[in-house]
Amino acid sequence: MSCASAFTNVRVNSVEDNAVTVFTYPNGAIGVSETAFVACNNPFELEIVGDKGTILAGGVFDRLCYNIGDGWIYPNLPAALPAPIQMWMDALTKGGDIPYTIDDAVSLSRMMELAYSHKI
Repeated sequence: MSCASAFTNVRVNSVEDNAVTVFTYPNGAIGVSETAFVACNNPFELEIVGDKGTILAGGVFDRLCYNIGDGWIYPNLPAALPAPIQMWMDALTKGGDIPYTIDDAVSLSRMMELAYSHKI
């Protein structure tokens, strides 16, 4: 995996508040990660687009839908998990487990380190 990243300071000079990283993978896939604390009315979205279909999650309607060639399908899903930070706080204050592991944290840290080391 390789990447290129851009970070800007829109509101405060001491910290970036607008960032994008483009990840490229050996199989030709491209992943784009965007974070903007300066964007308003822009809900969390996940888009996965490939040569056999598209999956959209979140967005304005906070729903999941997909299209694999037969039109858009909106499946009925169980309730979403709370935000990871909420699960972590609940585990600290009320006990219990969270579905994320140290391996997940290490993977995320590796991606962040790669992004920050390849600023353009």
